[in-house]
Amino acid sequence: MLVHLCSSSLHAQQVAKFYIDDKKGNDYNNGSKNYPWKTITKAKLFTAQYRNPNCTLLKFILAEGNYVITEPLQFAPENGGSAFKAVEYFAEDNKQVTVTGAITLTSRWKRIYGSQIYELDVSKLPVFRTLYKNDSILKRSSSPYFKTVKSELGNITIPRYDFKLLNTLSKKTLNPFLSISYDKNEIKNPKDMENSEIIVYNSWEASWHSVAFVDTINEKVYFKNPLFYPVGFFGSQNYYRVENSKAFLKEGTWFLDNKAKKLYYKAIANENPNEMDFKVPVLTELLILKGNKKRNLEHLKFNGITFKYTAGLWGKTLFSSQFISDNLKKYSYLKATDGYLGTQGAFNCGQAIMITYSNNIVFENCKFENLGGYGLNISDYSFSNSILNGYFNKCGGGGIILGLDKPGAKLGSLPSKIVPTNNKIINNLIENCGLFYLSSVGIAVLQSNHNNITGNTIRHMPYSGISVGWSWNDLENYTFNNEILNNNISNVIEELGDGGGIYTLGNQKGSLYWGNHIHNIKRNIRAIGGSNNGMFFDEGSSDFTVEKNVVEEIGGNVYKFNKSDKTRLKFQNNNFN
Repeated sequence: MLVHLCSSSLHAQQVAKFYIDDKKGNDYNNGSKNYPWKTITKAKLFTAQYRNPNCTLLKFILAEGNYVITEPLQFAPENGGSAFKAVEYFAEDNKQVTVTGAITLTSRWKRIYGSQIYELDVSKLPVFRTLYKNDSILKRSSSPYFKTVKSELGNITIPRYDFKLLNTLSKKTLNPFLSISYDKNEIKNPKDMENSEIIVYNSWEASWHSVAFVDTINEKVYFKNPLFYPVGFFGSQNYYRVENSKAFLKEGTWFLDNKAKKLYYKAIANENPNEMDFKVPVLTELLILKGNKKRNLEHLKFNGITFKYTAGLWGKTLFSSQFISDNLKKYSYLKATDGYLGTQGAFNCGQAIMITYSNNIVFENCKFENLGGYGLNISDYSFSNSILNGYFNKCGGGGIILGLDKPGAKLGSLPSKIVPTNNKIINNLIENCGLFYLSSVGIAVLQSNHNNITGNTIRHMPYSGISVGWSWNDLENYTFNNEILNNNISNVIEELGDGGGIYTLGNQKGSLYWGNHIHNIKRNIRAIGGSNNGMFFDEGSSDFTVEKNVVEEIGGNVYKFNKSDKTRLKFQNNNFN
């Protein structure tokens, strides 16, 4: 028998409460406090069947615990609420309730005789790039920062930022895009490189590459997946690092032999990994909130819940499949999906929670930690959603993506309802993110309008703090009437260059940047390309107001214009120190 009694509040709200406990619960129970369910999936299914016209709030109370899921929780319209009845998932008594997409390594580590190195069989796991020990991210074996020896363009001269000429070159030859030149004193054991992945640092972007082979005679490393910006485009040299190499295995780091399916960990002195908790994220998403063309998912709230452990995406490229296919005859080792190549902002690196065809979705007092990509992505046909008082920490990507990833979309070119609108991102703390995808940003507003981005604190990011706009000219698009108010942004652009505490692109008619405090932005000595800036009004930035902002202690430009007309911006009472 199901218990679904409603209790009344002073405001005559009728609340039906049900309980979930991953330790003591059973999905065959009735969901009462004494007989709770075990899984969120059971609550989801129950919502679709629940019929009580007197109840205005269906509340699922989760007991403290780790709710391990083996596939993303998918919420469809029938799993949400309506204008007359809301649905809420709530952490009981502010206790730690965690939804996690990781598995715990339970096999026993074997110590390699005479060393501090331990070995573990991981043959049943897919390839992974993040590993956690006792709830903290564990550093993968990594080289120091190396510098490429020379430009790969040779005698070819391409002016910086001449993207058309760069594109023309890639159609003629991929040679400069597939290699870097190394110092033989830095890569001493080329045979060890078959498991390695190399991250190459550019101006506003950093890409990951799998090694195809090493030419020891000419001292070049060749990649399976092409660079988008060859070494020499932004300058004569780039920094890079080698990861997942046994040659750089140090105390407290790990290495994965992909072929042998063996995991190696070099323990710290007096440390026994068999007495520790190791976790591997296996899911790329935790929640998928998705309505459909006939009906949105709506009036669904998550309160006080921690979302933890996802894997970032791999196999992303900016080159078309046809382009790669056309080049395979010449470059037989070419495999564009064996690496990661993303746009400015790394918006294709994945997210723990994806929201489409949804409205009145609320995440309040939630935490988003140890995630592979971004925390949240609010996209197609979504409006009036709220992210409130959240905490985003140690994500491989950034914090929040809001809007359609439709670069350069002109106003009128898309169905009007597809564009996210009237969403709120308020009082969130976003810090220590962009750990793997370095061009990630704290909050990104793409093609989206009438949003409120207020009171957020963003700090310690490798690239920009808040990025708004996704068009490179002053034509009207779908990014307009946004409010970016009273945000505190510091210590961003810590790895890359050519960004801003607040970074804008394109026409943003009617938008307001008011009362933001941007401070303590320095330039990394390894950064190349354009300067770091407090506020960066990049290509086409126009038709919005910049008022009462304080920008100070900037190791570059307090503000900067690039291919934008400052007479089309309204500045009032700013303190640009």
